[in-house]
Amino acid sequence: MIYIQYLVVAGVIVFATLRLSYYVDVIDRRTTISGALLGGVLLAAITSLPELITSLTSALYLNEGALAYGNVLGSNLFNILILAVADFIFIKHVFFNEVKATVKPNLIVFVMYLTFLIPLGLDALGILDSSAWTLNLGLTINASSLIIIGLYVFSLQNLNTPEAREDTDDSTLSMRGILLRLFLWGVIVVGGSILVTLLTEDIALRLGLAQSFAGAIFLGVATSLPELTAVIALFRLRNYTVALGNITGSNAFNFLIIALTDVVVLRDDIFQTAINDLASASNLTWLLLLGALNTIILGVALVKKPTQNKWIYYLFPASIALVYIGYLLASI
Repeated sequence: MIYIQYLVVAGVIVFATLRLSYYVDVIDRRTTISGALLGGVLLAAITSLPELITSLTSALYLNEGALAYGNVLGSNLFNILILAVADFIFIKHVFFNEVKATVKPNLIVFVMYLTFLIPLGLDALGILDSSAWTLNLGLTINASSLIIIGLYVFSLQNLNTPEAREDTDDSTLSMRGILLRLFLWGVIVVGGSILVTLLTEDIALRLGLAQSFAGAIFLGVATSLPELTAVIALFRLRNYTVALGNITGSNAFNFLIIALTDVVVLRDDIFQTAINDLASASNLTWLLLLGALNTIILGVALVKKPTQNKWIYYLFPASIALVYIGYLLASI
C-alpha cells in the first residue's frame, strides 16, 4: 500500500509541475527577461521546492542529516541524467548545439561539488580532519555551507542577459493571474514533497536501506520529478534555454538548500554527522564524485563546437547515463 501511495503522490507532483512549466514558459514569451534567469532562478526554485521541503523535514523532523544530503546529491545526479534522457527522446533536436547560456552557472555547480570533495579528500589523505571545517559561530555550521551560499549569490550575476522571444503565447491570463497560479501549484508541490519524505522514511526502514541511499533513490528521484516534467515540457516547446537553465539552476539551488538546512539545524554540523556513519559516508562520496564528473561532462558538451556527427554528439548524453548507472551498481 505504501508503494501505491508513493506513486500517487509522485504523480501529483508531476502534474503540478507541468502546470508550473507552462506558466513559466508564458512569462518567458511575454517578457525580455533572460530564459537562463527564468529557468535558473524562478523555475529552478519552484521545481526545487520538493528538495527544500524534504531536506528540512529530514533534518529537523526526522533528525536524518544523511537523508537530506542523499536527497540533494541524488537529485543533482538524476537532474543531469534528465538532460541525457530528454536528448535521446527528442533525438532530432540536438539541443546541446543550440544552448550556451548556462556554461558559467554549470562551472559554479562544479565548484560547489569541490567545496565538499576537498575536505573529504584532505581527510582521506590524513592532511586535515574533516571536522576542522565545522565552525562554531553562535551556531554549528560547516564552512562549505558558507562557501556555497556565497557561490550561489555570485552565480545570480551571470544569468540575466535580456532577450526578447518573437513568438507569442496562447494564454489569455493576465500576469497577475499567471503568478497566482504559479503560487497555487507551488503549494501543491510543497504538500506533495512533505508526504513523499515521510513515505520514503517508511520505505527505507522497511527495506533496511542506508538513509543516504534511500534519500538518493526514493527522495532524489521523486523530488526530481518536477525537473523531469519541466524539461520534457520545455523541450516540446523548443525552449531549450529555460530547460537547461532549470537543470543547472536546480543543481545550484539544491546545494543552497543543503547549506541553508545546515544553518537552520543549530544543534550540529549535519554534513559531519552524515559522514560519521560509514555507510552514509561511502554513498555520499560516490554521489559527490559522480555528480562532479557528470557536471564536467555537461560542461564539455556545452562548450564544444556544434557538430552534426551523431556519434560524437551522443557520446555526451550516453556518458552521463553510464555515470548514473555506475552509481546504482556501486551502491547495490
